[in-house]
Amino acid sequence: MSKALRLGRAIACAAVLLAGAAAPALAAVPDFFGSWYAPGPVRGVTRIDVRRVGAQVFVRVWGSCQPTDCDWGEAPGQPFAPEVDAPTWSTADVIMAEFDTPAEHTTVLLRTNNGGLFYQTFTRFQDGSARSDYRQYGRLNH
Repeated sequence: MSKALRLGRAIACAAVLLAGAAAPALAAVPDFFGSWYAPGPVRGVTRIDVRRVGAQVFVRVWGSCQPTDCDWGEAPGQPFAPEVDAPTWSTADVIMAEFDTPAEHTTVLLRTNNGGLFYQTFTRFQDGSARSDYRQYGRLNH
């Protein structure tokens, strides 16, 4: 591997680590509630609804399909506080939900920032197909 290529990779890795280490915006579980939509036609997640039932959070996801979007169903959401001693409900900056079908398992991570909902999905295929496990990410708006 050339010295320039190693340097380029080192800079890219440092940028990823610094971006991950940046302090997230302050958030609370209620900041996630509501219906969130893709800003236009997308390949991937088109809508996410987050709601509360008592002390439980639920996440429902729709993905891009034809002729209508695919409803992944609803799953319990798990809020995460930024620190071990922080009160979860008032400081949670991430909600995680997991969705299963016979073919795949998808973990969804949600963050709010600047009036948007940012998501990342991590999909693992469990059907013996040759498809690659993959991730997606994007932003949805109210």
